[in-house]
Amino acid sequence: MPRLLDALWPIGLLVLGAAVFVRTPAEGPLTTATQFCASPFDETVERLEGCLSRDPSNVGLLTALAVAHERDGRPDAAEAAYRRAVALDPRDGELHRRLAALLAARGDAAGAHEHAAIADRWQPGRSR
Repeated sequence: MPRLLDALWPIGLLVLGAAVFVRTPAEGPLTTATQFCASPFDETVERLEGCLSRDPSNVGLLTALAVAHERDGRPDAAEAAYRRAVALDPRDGELHRRLAALLAARGDAAGAHEHAAIADRWQPGRSR
């Protein structure tokens, strides 16, 4: 038994230490609404729009909405969501890369080139 305690006390100490540092989010504990919006990339457009009505400047939700619109074959709506996200976070190279790919697929070579160049500025080597 003493050997078991010698082996397990560091693990118990780590668990106790981790429990001390667990904090609730600044906006309070998780509610049904925050859990509802916790994992946006597998959600429907309607659900994402509902989450965005609560948090309209959430770039992750806007990106997820654009991806959902692309998946649903709505490139105009996807472009609008990407442009909103880029307006909120203009230094996000991944957003510019996604927008460039969408514009290229739609035949807008000038717009695709512009956003690919911006993406390359913020994420060198990842613009394509």
